[in-house]
Amino acid sequence: MSKEEIIELAKDLIAGAVSGVCGVIVGHPFDTIKVKLQTMPIPGEGEAPRYSGSFDCGRKIIVREGFFKGLFKGVSAPILSGTPINAACFFSYGVGKQLQQTNLDDKLTYTQVFIAGMISGLGSVLVITPSERVKCLIQAEEGSSHRKYKGAFDCTFKILKTEGLKGMFKGTAITSVREIPASGLYFLTYEWLKNHLSKESSKEHQSSIPVIVAGGFAGMAYWTLALPSDIIKSRVQTEPGNDHRLLRMFTSLVKYEGILTFYRGFDAVLIRAFPTNAIIFLTYELTMKCLNFLFPHV
Repeated sequence: MSKEEIIELAKDLIAGAVSGVCGVIVGHPFDTIKVKLQTMPIPGEGEAPRYSGSFDCGRKIIVREGFFKGLFKGVSAPILSGTPINAACFFSYGVGKQLQQTNLDDKLTYTQVFIAGMISGLGSVLVITPSERVKCLIQAEEGSSHRKYKGAFDCTFKILKTEGLKGMFKGTAITSVREIPASGLYFLTYEWLKNHLSKESSKEHQSSIPVIVAGGFAGMAYWTLALPSDIIKSRVQTEPGNDHRLLRMFTSLVKYEGILTFYRGFDAVLIRAFPTNAIIFLTYELTMKCLNFLFPHV
């Protein structure tokens, strides 16, 4: 690997880290609602579900726990992990691109972009899994009076104490099922839309609109594909025990909760996906511009 290639990957790493923190701050309240909806118990016969939808869930969280304490519960873990997760995502995407390029300036086909995106998903799994294990356990807890975990660090300590290091990586298989194809679609959607929208404006008057729109829709495309496996992942990571055969869990969910359960909280997911990923890509592109100015590619 040449010096220029290493420098470009370092830029991806830095820009990905910066954009990750910004994305977490914007998206965490919506993510809290998503996990609450995904992990709420099945209502008994004649009982109403705990939450009728995303808006009802958000309202009840705020009433019961307060705005910041409720919607930003567990935010310390994703803020701390958002840096390495997004850094790993964009770094792995850079690796995926370079593996298919002869020169750094080579333009990838959309098939190659999709492959690079899948490599990004694969490279992110080992960083994402422990972070989401902690986040899901904290978010899934009902009111503050019944809290088992005081925060992200306390949750991590208790997982390590009771389950060992293996407990932090509970759900790795289903996280891989979610991340690899969805990440391919994520970057494919972004690159295709950005290129298409950029053609509408001249290079001299290039605005951030193509990046914002493409980033937002890329996030929506990602979650449209990823949500069914994310539902299973949330169950695997929050339920006790280790016997979580994915096929059996899938058939059990379909049998007892119906096929639509795989898109429970979909509205909250999409509402979160657009602004979060618009911010992520905008921050990434702006940071890359600064880095390219400071360390120009020759």
